[in-house]
Amino acid sequence: ADHLGEAGDDATRLAIRDMEDAGIDIITDGEMRRESYSNHFSNALDGVDPDVPGAALTRTGRPDVVPLVNGAISRRGPVELESARFLLANTDRATKVTVPGAFTMSQQAQNDYYPSRRELGLALADALNEEIRDLFSVGVDIVQIDEPYLQSFVDDAREYAVEAINRSVAGVKAPQCFTPVSAMGISSARRPRVIRSSASSAGPTSISWPSRLRNRGSTCLCSMP
Repeated sequence: ADHLGEAGDDATRLAIRDMEDAGIDIITDGEMRRESYSNHFSNALDGVDPDVPGAALTRTGRPDVVPLVNGAISRRGPVELESARFLLANTDRATKVTVPGAFTMSQQAQNDYYPSRRELGLALADALNEEIRDLFSVGVDIVQIDEPYLQSFVDDAREYAVEAINRSVAGVKAPQCFTPVSAMGISSARRPRVIRSSASSAGPTSISWPSRLRNRGSTCLCSMP
């Protein structure tokens, strides 16, 4: 375990240096410690079976191994906080941490506990909200919420995606970056449209952006037509 941790530290340092050498202004840790952009977070939560995997469909309709939810979702402790602290200690540039969105996590799970996928998504949103608050508390400049599954499960997205996103960022007074999906390979009829939500309303005029981030961008939110 010690050797694995050291290898993760070394890989993260290399990723940070590569980004800095490339002239990137906002630095991440490269997600070097994650086996999955989303399951790394899901599997760290109470309510997810640590031993038995579940099954669900991917965005392309293929079966996939996913976390199995068989209990009430709660966050037993921070998931990305130590990685965030390591990032902050190894760069003097603006920092960003990515987290999976609650809607996407709810689609990437076998739900054997909650009466509906919406209720699972909202429980995941509550856990994510705690995580986002902790990340900003240690000095992370931007938290990016990844929601690629919006474009594939449109009916479910219409039902509860915005509700889950709003719940994820409720009370968070800091920059948020929301990335719904890459448009590559998606027909124009299924590309996202910009909508209003808590995440998009907290733009640069309504929150205090760090001076090194001002005029670099704003928050955004998308959903499917």
